[in-house]
Amino acid sequence: MRAIAKGLQFCKFVTHLTVRNCSLTSAGALKIAYGMNRKIIKHLDVSYNPQLTSPFYKGLGEIIEDTDCRLEVLELEGCKLNDSNTSIICEAILQSITLSVLNLSKNQITDKGVGPICKVIEETTSLKGLFLHYNKIMMSGGVKLAEQIKNTQFLEVFDISYNAIGGGIVTKDEKKIKELNDNCAKAWSDAFKFNQSLIHVDISHNHLRQPEVEIIGAGLKFNHNILGIHLVGNEGQVDPQGFIVEHGTLDKDGKGSIAKE
Repeated sequence: MRAIAKGLQFCKFVTHLTVRNCSLTSAGALKIAYGMNRKIIKHLDVSYNPQLTSPFYKGLGEIIEDTDCRLEVLELEGCKLNDSNTSIICEAILQSITLSVLNLSKNQITDKGVGPICKVIEETTSLKGLFLHYNKIMMSGGVKLAEQIKNTQFLEVFDISYNAIGGGIVTKDEKKIKELNDNCAKAWSDAFKFNQSLIHVDISHNHLRQPEVEIIGAGLKFNHNILGIHLVGNEGQVDPQGFIVEHGTLDKDGKGSIAKE
């Protein structure tokens, strides 16, 4: 790690640094992070290094906050990133004016970690792509994200597939369950109805049932900016025009029964 870090200091043309799945410890990863040229490196990928801990994320945060840092893409997929370390990274990103893509997929982020992420969506005007698939985000976290996405003017690509934004309710009160489901669906319906920046969305495999899908689809009908939306694994389909329809409502030509607005 010391040798690689030393070499990085003399690399004037390396803009993309990938150290995926290298069994990195925090000490080794910090040597590389501190050794890279912050003015040149634009893409840092340390994905699938689950041994990384808080000292590394704190050090990385300091680098991101440096005014010389020109990082545009940060990938931390599959690092067992928890809510606490997510907060450390998000607080640092708030100081960045260049970061455009953030990949936090396949980690251990729960609803508690959603708050800092929402703050990044709200305040980081350079952020265009956010990837959160395969985490542990449930309904309350999903609602917070939907409320933030409703108002963002900058985010273009959003992936929250393989979470549980339509589930995670712990109660036997069916009336309460319906109320929570309806509130969740309404939040996402409004997010798609009023958002003007999103181009691509993936909400696949999120335990969304048909009643929620219908509500979300009603809001999506008003959106003419989203070019692609993924819904597989929920109780609904997407027709060729990109609108959400119920299961079984596509005819043999693939056309849906819900008309455009």
